[in-house]
Formats: sequence, C-alpha cells, structure tokens
Amino acid sequence: MLNALLAQASPQPANAAAPLSIWDAFLQVWQYQIFDVDGQPITLNKVVIGVLFLLVGVWVSRVLSGTIGRRILPQVGVQSASSVAFQRVIFYLLVSIFTLIALRLVNVPLTVFTFLGGALAIGIGFGAQNIVNNFISGWILLAEHKVSIGDLIEVEGKVGHVLSIGARSTHVRRPDGIEMLIPNSLMLERTVINWTLTDTDIRTSVRIGVQYGSPVDTVIELMKTTVVEHDKVLSKPEPIIVFEDFGDNALIFDVYFWVRTNQEMTLRLVRSDVRQMLDHLFRSADIVIAYPQRDLHWHAQDPIEVRMLPADAGGHDGHSEPASSKDLCNLLRDVDLFKSLNKDELAELAPHATRQTYSAGESIVRQGDTGSSLFVIDQGLLRVSVEENGRSRKVAQLLPRQFFGEMSLLTGEARSATVSAVTRTIVYEISSEMLAPILTSRPEIAKQLSVALARRKAEIESQTASLKDTNARQRTLAADIRSRISTFFRLTDIT
Repeated sequence: MLNALLAQASPQPANAAAPLSIWDAFLQVWQYQIFDVDGQPITLNKVVIGVLFLLVGVWVSRVLSGTIGRRILPQVGVQSASSVAFQRVIFYLLVSIFTLIALRLVNVPLTVFTFLGGALAIGIGFGAQNIVNNFISGWILLAEHKVSIGDLIEVEGKVGHVLSIGARSTHVRRPDGIEMLIPNSLMLERTVINWTLTDTDIRTSVRIGVQYGSPVDTVIELMKTTVVEHDKVLSKPEPIIVFEDFGDNALIFDVYFWVRTNQEMTLRLVRSDVRQMLDHLFRSADIVIAYPQRDLHWHAQDPIEVRMLPADAGGHDGHSEPASSKDLCNLLRDVDLFKSLNKDELAELAPHATRQTYSAGESIVRQGDTGSSLFVIDQGLLRVSVEENGRSRKVAQLLPRQFFGEMSLLTGEARSATVSAVTRTIVYEISSEMLAPILTSRPEIAKQLSVALARRKAEIESQTASLKDTNARQRTLAADIRSRISTFFRLTDIT
C-alpha cells in the first residue's frame, strides 16, 4: 500500500520512453561502438564478422594450398620438396589476403599499424628471438632445398627421415620409431649430413679380421665375390677391398661397397648378409676368423711333469670311422630333404656319394638338361640363374650345407635352372640309383620326402606369387610329387 501511494505521489515525466524489447536490446548491443580509429567507428558486429571471416579464410587457405601442393603441382612435374615450399607460400599469401579483407570489414585502416608495427618489432626482437629465428630458418630450408621431405639426414649422431619442415621445427623420424622435433635454427647452425641430397647411393663397409697365416689373396677374392654376388650391392662404383692393417691378433681387411637405398636399416641388413656369407665361405675355405688371443708365459721353479695317456683312456670305444664318410653323414643330416633317414640309412648312402670339385665360373648343371641326381654343397658359393627371353637372370645364390636338384633326384624331371660356381666349389652328388634301395626297403620315406619337397616348393611359390591358402597348395603339391616319385622309382604303395 505504501509503495502504491509513493508511486502516485511521485511525478511522471511526460516524455517517458517505453520499455525496450529483446530484439531492440540485442541490436543496441550488436551495434555498440567499441572505439573509433581516424573517425571510423569500430562496432561489435564488425569485430565479430571480421573474426569469423578470418577463421573461415584460414581454413579455406589451408584446404586450397593443400590441394594445390599435393595434387596440382605434382601433376605438372614439380618435385615434392618444391611442392611443400609452394604450398607454404600460397598458404601464408592467402592468409595475408584474408587478413587485409577482415581488417577492411572492421574499418581498421592500415595506417594504424605504422606505430604498432614498430612497437611489435621491438617486442619480438627482445622476447621472441628464437621463434622468429626458427621461422626464418624454416623458410631458408625450404628455399635452399638442401634438406627436403623424405631425405635421410644425420644431426649430432642421430639418423632419421625428414617428415615435414614446419614453421618452428623440422619433424624427423628415426629408424627405431622415435620422432624428433629439431629447431629449424639448429638445422642451419649445426653440421647436417644429408645422405640422400644428390642421390640415394650410399657407401658402407664391412671389416673382418682373419688369423695370421691365412692366404691373403684368397681372403680378398672371397670378400670381393661376396659383395659382388649380393643383389643390393651396386656394380658401379666397384667394391674395393683394402688390406687395412696388421692387427694385434688378426690381419684386418675392409670391403667398401655402394648400396642404393634411403633406409638405414637396409644398410644394416646388407652388412649382415655380407658378414653371414663371409662366415660361410671362410669356414668352407678353412680360413679362421680371428679372435683376441693372449700368450701366457709361465716361469716355474720346478719342472713341469708331462705324461702321455693311451688313446682309449678318454673312454673311446676304439671304433674308427673314415673322416670323409663321417663328415658326409653330418653334412647329409643337415639337409632338410634327408631328415627322415635314420643314421644307418645315412651311413649307407654316404659312401656312394660322388665328391666333385668345380672352379669359379664352371656350370654344375644347366637349365633344360636331363638328370636324376641331387647335389649337396660342402664348400663354395654358387649362383642360380634362369634363361628368359634369351637372357640369363640370377634368381638365387647357394651357400655351404644347402642343396639343389631335388626334383631331378626324386622325379627325374629336367633341370629347371642353371647352377654355376662363383668360387672354387666342392659338392657331393647323390643319384637316384643310390637312393632307390632305401626307398624300396622303406616306401614310407617317399611320403616324407614328398611332404618336405612340397613344403620347399610352396615356400618358393609364395615368394613369387600371392597364395591365399599355402597349406592347401602344399597338400596338392605333396600328392602330385608322391605320385611322381612312385612312378619314377616303381614303388607299389607309399600312401
């Protein structure tokens, strides 16, 4: 009641404004003038529209520059590194254009940046030196093309591939999966080794030490043969073998060769293959890879007593087996094809094997020739090649304790490839006549041989063609080979 009376008693102005609607209040806030520049009002609606326009412009710039850099420029022959540089330039150019348009929409004149630009430059000079340094360094890297995306580089002992060159840092991925962000300024200030700047040919080396007294000429020949026969080693420039030094415990040799790759892991795998082949060849040539040794001189005051023990004192049963037959049995035991044979059957087969020696360059078997024997490699390195369209193509290489000619041995089919000696080679030949008595007495061995042979053929086929069901293919091959073995050896039942 009191409030009502006061309201009646208080005078009401004649020109009192009506209350504002929600829309009018919104328009009043939306058109609110924040400040003015050179007589140009800066309102809230203009600022919002300018900011939204700038955000859309940045998105359009990113999409448009990415489309030009990734799709259009490569189609006209521009390299990937140059495409990235052009993409970056187009992006910043479009952003600059959209920024100027946004400022125009807000009614901000460019003259206002005359003073602000100087103040901003002073602030950046003191507070953001590293950021500006990295930004400018990134542009220099893109312009010079000394480091490009995809290059294999080494910085301070760290090796990796360049994934991107950003405004602040360069993104590098190491072979172990660790990703590094290297400041762009560091890429210019420090020594950067670019392994693939001009091409992807990289030289690497393998060092090996052999025992004193080893034949130097043979060592050099085997080392050269090893790298020349490797598929990934380039023939030009030619490999170089250096007799590096007379070491404390060994004669030191280095072999230098070139590999075409941009992957550090590929270099490691090639070096691993070379070391593995050298180990096989040196052992077959009776060349000992040296290891650290120490001579011990014992000065004793009392004489040292030496006693000679009889030969059977160590528990030997006195049975003496010829070294050649015993070594051949051990060699055959390592052959996958003969794992189904027992010790007595291997001993029965070994004495009939023929030992053959081939010089480097000689062919052991030729593609298309008839034959019914298998060869087991004891020493040397062999090359397997096939004739295609009148040209010889290398398909594999064989090392000691490997074998070839198994299909001719078990089925009598013609030789499917030419096998020639790369170094001096010793092989043992086993003919079907030698194996026939064993298969006749134990027909079930033929089934085991067919399974082993089918598995070997299926593995070879899987490397050259995509097989959806390798097991099914292996079973089919085993049945076919088993039938052919039965026909070739005239076996009655090997199921």
